[in-house]
Amino acid sequence: MTILQGAELGFGFIADGLAVVQAGGYLRLIYAARDDNRLAAVTLADGLPSPMPDPAAPVIGSAPGADIAVQDNAGSDRVYVFASHDGLLRHATLGATGAPGLTNGTLTDQGYLFGVTAMEILERGPTDMAVIAQRTVAGLQVFSISETGAVSLIATLADGPKSYLADVADLASVEVAGRSFLLAASALENGISLFEIDSAGAASFVDAIGAADGLPLGGPAALQTVRFGGEQFVLVAATLSASVSVLRINEMGVIFVEDHLIDDRATRFDDVAALDAFPHAGRVFVVAAGSDAGVSVLELLPGGRLSHVTSLALETGAGIGTVTGIEAAVLNGRAAIFLTDAGGTRIHQLEIALAGIGGLVGAQGGLALGGNLDERLLGTAAAETLQGGGGDDFLHDGAGNDLLLGGAGADVFVLDRDGSADRIGDFQDGIDRIDVSDWGRIYAASALTINITASGAVVSYGDESLTITRAGSAALQLTEADFLF
Repeated sequence: MTILQGAELGFGFIADGLAVVQAGGYLRLIYAARDDNRLAAVTLADGLPSPMPDPAAPVIGSAPGADIAVQDNAGSDRVYVFASHDGLLRHATLGATGAPGLTNGTLTDQGYLFGVTAMEILERGPTDMAVIAQRTVAGLQVFSISETGAVSLIATLADGPKSYLADVADLASVEVAGRSFLLAASALENGISLFEIDSAGAASFVDAIGAADGLPLGGPAALQTVRFGGEQFVLVAATLSASVSVLRINEMGVIFVEDHLIDDRATRFDDVAALDAFPHAGRVFVVAAGSDAGVSVLELLPGGRLSHVTSLALETGAGIGTVTGIEAAVLNGRAAIFLTDAGGTRIHQLEIALAGIGGLVGAQGGLALGGNLDERLLGTAAAETLQGGGGDDFLHDGAGNDLLLGGAGADVFVLDRDGSADRIGDFQDGIDRIDVSDWGRIYAASALTINITASGAVVSYGDESLTITRAGSAALQLTEADFLF
């Protein structure tokens, strides 16, 4: 882990929000001073070619952080910052190499804006729109922002009996089937609201979901959009419920809950207040963190389920406080993860090597065959064989009577709740693990029925049955450490 101290960054205290921008062959990390909203940057790399768009790749929404918004212009981009909540909204123009210029107060036709808590910019060509939430102003305000930086109020959005707009902590926007939607997270009302924004900036309420609607959400703090597998998802980090939720938005703007993951003894996102995502090899990885001295890396699966990949403890050395900001970027074959914490005196940088991580392997014709990278093999509703290779693979059985072969490496066998008899053909004791979290509310191995056999073991729970053949065909004494619940 690399630590950038506030003194070398030029500010005594660093704000929560971070943004990675690429311009003129340079990759810059943008950050701000906590006390007066000044902007600065450090160079991550230079001499980079312009990124080539891949229409098949997952699209990670540009949510730079808790208190930074970036306007993508035909000329020079502009960065808005509202780190000091009682201070005024300020901005700086990015130069040809992505470095911010002088930070100025943002003057609108309503005067200067103070107490901004969230800002989302909707790209609309020569004149963009910015939706802004303020502590002292009820509801939301929609402004037009020209290429030259002229900011004018064009609409207001009041809270209503069905929406959640009190104490807005974050905003996000998505485009689905040609329609523009805005999402707002209310920390006070524990809910997410969705509005459609028309070409004139007028907003109309579409849908909302929160604790009052059955989603156990407490203190939503951050939103992250992901376009993946032809579907639009929004990730929600909620502090009080220590949870990461996955919402799917359909073409009508209706919200569907696809997953809701709560921090547990295996993860590191208690009191989560920040998250980000990055793509690699056609997969989507989510980074989340909170107050328990570390970060968790999750994977967003097709259909919207979350899978815990790994958690990293940051307790040694300088350690880290409660994480308040996360920005992730893929650079030179590595995932660079930048973190700010409540102390505000430094920026932490983690790196995860990606060279050994492969893609998603779907079953075809009754077989999913992995290679030598760390891959994720996905079964379907049919009876199939999933065979991993030399990497540390995840094997998802899907419905049907399936045979799972992990091969070499530390593999995770993920069992669906399908009522079918499944088999693991080469379980490596002490190396591989079995994920039975989908079988039900299982919190210990004692909840399972485990019968030892001459060649392994048989595990059952309700209608679920799993026959395990140990590598080398010997009796298998399964313990708590062999399972993921």
